[in-house]
Amino acid sequence: MLDGRYLRLIALEYHFGVTCNIWWLGVSQSAHRPGLGRALMEPAMEQARARGCERLAVETMSPRADSPEYDLTRHFYETMGFVPFIEFEPEHGDYMTWMLRDL
Repeated sequence: MLDGRYLRLIALEYHFGVTCNIWWLGVSQSAHRPGLGRALMEPAMEQARARGCERLAVETMSPRADSPEYDLTRHFYETMGFVPFIEFEPEHGDYMTWMLRDL
């Protein structure tokens, strides 16, 4: 929190015995680049490992979505070790991708 504003949030889901899903991760645009996202990810990975998870998963916009904001999001996940797993189109023109990272 800075000046009464929350700058970051991560929410995890444990649906499967060995996979933890990052349901939501966000860092205020005004706070990008000083490592707040990484500071959220590291304890999340530790918590997932402690619960017996072997990988993290995240759903985000696909490169086909042509979204500069989500290009930055995917780049962040890639720097954190995530790789694309599958791309899908839940609705026409709504391109999504699942990314995975081994723990």
